[in-house]
Amino acid sequence: MLSESESEVHDYQTGITKYGIPIRNIWLLLLYASDLYRAGYVQSAGTENTVDDTSELVAELLCYQVEQRLRNALTHAYVSRTETRTRVRGQIELLRTEQQQLLRQGKVMCTFEALTLNTARNCFIRGALEHLGHLVTNKNLGKRCVQLAKQLLLRGITDPAPSLKIMCRERFGRHDKADQSMFFAAKLAHQLRIPTEQEGNQNLNNYHRDEHALRQLFEKAVAGFYAVRFAGTSWRIHQGKQLSWQIDAYSEGAPAIFPGMKTDIVLENLQQQRRIIIDTKFSTILKSGQFRSDTLHSGYLYQLYTYLRSQEHRDDPLSLTSEGVLLHPSTGVDIDEFVVVQGHRMRFVTVDLGCDATVFQRQLMEAIALYDV
Repeated sequence: MLSESESEVHDYQTGITKYGIPIRNIWLLLLYASDLYRAGYVQSAGTENTVDDTSELVAELLCYQVEQRLRNALTHAYVSRTETRTRVRGQIELLRTEQQQLLRQGKVMCTFEALTLNTARNCFIRGALEHLGHLVTNKNLGKRCVQLAKQLLLRGITDPAPSLKIMCRERFGRHDKADQSMFFAAKLAHQLRIPTEQEGNQNLNNYHRDEHALRQLFEKAVAGFYAVRFAGTSWRIHQGKQLSWQIDAYSEGAPAIFPGMKTDIVLENLQQQRRIIIDTKFSTILKSGQFRSDTLHSGYLYQLYTYLRSQEHRDDPLSLTSEGVLLHPSTGVDIDEFVVVQGHRMRFVTVDLGCDATVFQRQLMEAIALYDV
């Protein structure tokens, strides 16, 4: 649950997950996994590597985007309202008008559409500014966030900020496309809430304890990084690609119980004749073996091997030489090794989530570089 005490911010930023990964770098993963990063606004602002604290990076971007929109014009939208009025507007609420005996007072209850700035989106953005104002450690930046939030209040954006879950369904058209970067920054700001055991008003993914949520976040962050880095190049990135088994025959009931296959990330470059299947895991890359002290997880290897061999087809040359990468976060052991099995290179790599963004980016690029034997 949530609490926004500044003393709790430092404790959470310097905390360690049970996997030995600093919480500050969970925020770094949130950045790479975000729509804000995928849309290119982080790189275009030139701030990707200038702020070590992700919350300050998001605050800088959000303040800049809000200031730009205030100089032009915030987006108005029609919102449904129900009010007591002295003249009819829109649709009359007959039952409620009668229940409150409004006609005797010369009034009527109406539901109508009103053009206003007090929309869910603008309230969501104001809420993000208020949150960041208490979260960032830079006092000047925090003051800037608070002042912008007050400007929005003065313009009539006064309703409570809707939840992140509700705003994830937000869609944009041609008329409000200019709001996208501001909204994406606000969305990421709401994801940077500080979890505590105290009761709050919102629920969050418990990244600190939930291995499944951490693995999904790690996968999305890696895919987001490659999508941005290879934008406009000959590389194609696919996340969550469904694979098909090459089944020659089956019994009547087999399709109902036979499992499917879905990869985490697939990188493909026809010019370089490379296809790389990346399987992300959020656990230690080594475990204690039966006969050796350290060994790779056999289940992960079998899974990657199946991804590679099951897709082989003579009509698809890249499938015959496709590469596989098992990508784990480093937990004190840095590994970059490979084997070639039946024409397929299988690589086992760790990336350090305890390092800064520049090193993290370099390691992700090295993970898919051609391996020098």
